[in-house]
Amino acid sequence: MKRIFVIFLSLLSIALFFDTVEIQAQPSNRALALPTGSGRTTTTYNAVTNFNGYMRFRTAARATKSLHIEYGSLQATSNANPAWLSAMWEILPVAGTTEFVHIRNRWKPDQYLHTVNGQVVCGPVSDITALETMWKIETDGSSYRIQTRLTGRGGTGSFIAVSSTDDTVLLDSMGAAWLIESAQ
Repeated sequence: MKRIFVIFLSLLSIALFFDTVEIQAQPSNRALALPTGSGRTTTTYNAVTNFNGYMRFRTAARATKSLHIEYGSLQATSNANPAWLSAMWEILPVAGTTEFVHIRNRWKPDQYLHTVNGQVVCGPVSDITALETMWKIETDGSSYRIQTRLTGRGGTGSFIAVSSTDDTVLLDSMGAAWLIESAQ
């Protein structure tokens, strides 16, 4: 018993020497880091640009809240009808980049998700090449997060999230986990 305890302590001291032990999971490209002393974990997100057709965005935490513009402004509500064209989005690669996309509404194809003074809005844009109109969609293998290309500029955060008190869509330093599903 004494020998097992000594081996356990030896392994524990080795584990505490290293901050985290990282294991690469396959095939989702999600890196899982096991805490070994500090309690910190990391998740690796990979950029995704290959979406085909129209997509629907739903929050993963509140799976019934869908992103739409049915009532004019950008909202994430639970009453979004799956048939609404205003809740369908086309994800278009940005020319000249490998990781950024534009997100265009199906109902109003002249309207794109973009940022104005640190706020997420949907509307016409005068310059489609402006950084405010570009997004990076990243996945950890089970959900997505959507980051503005203007990271660190003009707002309190850089990821699209939904207010915890209402249906307002906003920028946040953590962002929301999103489900992106075909709306065909």
